[in-house]
Amino acid sequence: MASPLVSVIIPAWNAEKFIAETLESVFAQTWRDLEVIVVDDGSRDGTAEVVKTFWEGKAGGSIELKLICQQNGGPSKARNAGIRAAKGDYLAFLDADDVWLPETVEHLVAFVDTHPDVSMVFGDAGSFDANGVRFDSFFEKHGCPVTDERNIVSNAFEKLLESNFILTGALLLRRECIDRVGYFDDNLGYGEDYDLWVRITLFHKIGCINDRLMMRRMHGSNLSKQESNFYDAKIGFLNKLGKRYGREIRELNIDLNRHVLNTMKTKAYLLYLRKEYVAYVKALWSFAVSYLKNCLLKAGSAG
Repeated sequence: MASPLVSVIIPAWNAEKFIAETLESVFAQTWRDLEVIVVDDGSRDGTAEVVKTFWEGKAGGSIELKLICQQNGGPSKARNAGIRAAKGDYLAFLDADDVWLPETVEHLVAFVDTHPDVSMVFGDAGSFDANGVRFDSFFEKHGCPVTDERNIVSNAFEKLLESNFILTGALLLRRECIDRVGYFDDNLGYGEDYDLWVRITLFHKIGCINDRLMMRRMHGSNLSKQESNFYDAKIGFLNKLGKRYGREIRELNIDLNRHVLNTMKTKAYLLYLRKEYVAYVKALWSFAVSYLKNCLLKAGSAG
């Protein structure tokens, strides 16, 4: 039986400084049944030229590389363009400034091959800065989710509602996940990956590998640093989730409004710590209004 093809999707925006190192880590994988799709999302630097030069040096090998150039639309549109072009049985994602360890794909494929009931698997990650200094693993800092004896995450959907423990560059998913729950949300500028993982875990089992699979590059332009915007995005997609999958969530006896309120409260506290007092008062007021509405809804339901 032929090995399954893995489509590696790399969104890139002004990534000429890092994209060659990222691609090198993909082409160095021990798993060779790969297609690599770089989506140049309207870069204003030489990202596309670096990718073309890299491919000229690798052409003729067993791994195929595709370059898609489009107008800037953000990471969701870039990843979605890559998904539409992908031919693989499995999908993997890697940001244009991060790198994989050599056996990353092999470990991920081995897990899903031996766990046919699992639709997505993810692993740990380290990080490094501009000086090459390495930091503790993601799981060591944020905690590794509890799994059963088969390394399947227990109650993954509800755990993800609490916090995002999945890194986009350290996972593999079956194409069927996208067919079931849809693509990345083009309307989200932050947390678009988190939103997709939550939707996937509502219907699919996911597994966890307690090994480092990637290294994240830490620098000033990391989008994840903009926490306040992330919390706004999370509130938005949780409300959207409730409208779209309210029945399925209620069947799990999960109070989605509680997670929305907790996110609003966390955002307000963050603004307070940053001494952004005007924004803090506005966020606190929004939380209070939403809390009262939720109490009235519960009272009405009980009556």
